[in-house]
Amino acid sequence: MKKGMPERLWKSSLGRFVYAFAHLEAQVFLICVCFMDLDEIKKLTFSKRVDKVIGFLRRQFSEQAQLLIDALVGARRLAQFRNDVVHNPVFNWVRFDKEIGLDYQPGYIMVDRGTSDGIQLQELRAKTDELISISKAISNQDGALKLHELAQDRLRDKNVT
Repeated sequence: MKKGMPERLWKSSLGRFVYAFAHLEAQVFLICVCFMDLDEIKKLTFSKRVDKVIGFLRRQFSEQAQLLIDALVGARRLAQFRNDVVHNPVFNWVRFDKEIGLDYQPGYIMVDRGTSDGIQLQELRAKTDELISISKAISNQDGALKLHELAQDRLRDKNVT
C-alpha cells in the first residue's frame, strides 16, 4: 500500500490557500470602506460583504465595474470551497472506508460533496491559483476605478464632520 503525500506538501499548499483567501478578504474589506462604516463591515460575513460591494459598484460605476464584479462573483463562489478546506479534516495517511475498513490514500480533505471523495491536493492548488488570479484582477480594477481614493475621501469627510 502506498502512503500519502508528504506532510510538507499539504502544509505549504494549505497555508498558501489560506493566505491567498485572507488577502482576498482584505481586498473586499478595503473596498467596503469606500461606502460602509467599519462596525457595519465587521458584522458581515465574507459573502455578504461581496454582495454589498457588488451592489455599490453597480450603483456607483455601472458597466465600468463589470470586470471587478465578475472577479468578485468568482471570489464569492470560492467561499464555500474555503469553508470546506478550513472546517474539515485532512487525511494524509489513512482513509476509513465502510466496506474495506482502513485504507491508505494519497491524501485528501474529507468533504461530503456527493460523488466526490474529498478535496485532493491538485484541486487545492488549482483553487489557490484561481484565488491569486482573482486577487490580481481586483487589484487591477481597484486601480482603474480609483476605489482607494473614494475611501480616502470618505474617511477625510467623516473626520471633518
